[in-house]
Amino acid sequence: MTATPMRVVGIDSALSRTGIGIVEFDGQRCRAQTHVIATEPKPGFSRIAGRRVRIKTVTNRAAVIIPAEAELALIEGPALDADFGNSWDRAHVWWSIIDILFDRGIPVAELAPATLKKWATKSGRASKTLMVQSMHLMWPGVPCTISEQRHHECESLAMATMCAQRLAWPVSVRPHQGESLAVVKWPVAE
Repeated sequence: MTATPMRVVGIDSALSRTGIGIVEFDGQRCRAQTHVIATEPKPGFSRIAGRRVRIKTVTNRAAVIIPAEAELALIEGPALDADFGNSWDRAHVWWSIIDILFDRGIPVAELAPATLKKWATKSGRASKTLMVQSMHLMWPGVPCTISEQRHHECESLAMATMCAQRLAWPVSVRPHQGESLAVVKWPVAE
């Protein structure tokens, strides 16, 4: 058994709800946990000040949740064509989380949302409901896998699971997932 458990991290970053999934391997088995960082617009603040407070809230809470050491992290790439939220704010959150990971020396990979959906469900156009159902099949004991309202956590758990598969940890593997794993540009050891 490993003295200190190893960890991998998956991140679904957003301003309103950021999901962070962590899979831990103790040398014998894997355990998973998820977190969500939720923020709402701040009444009484100017639009810019309120957005800044939300960005800082996500960044500060992510810094607490993300392990100081991890073997690998996978983050969903930005939704550049999304017609919701403010793309500048989402980009700031995304890069702030990237900074946390790099500052801790955690190797980071990025994947497209469609690749994540295909890995989880066989379809790059899968609904949030199918994503949650897919993760429930793989991680039935993890609370986020029973509610579509917690899809950010499920997506982050999916990415953490992909990291665990990449490292050949003992996690569930479905036959169709290898193709999506191969598409990710995993970091190379430097």
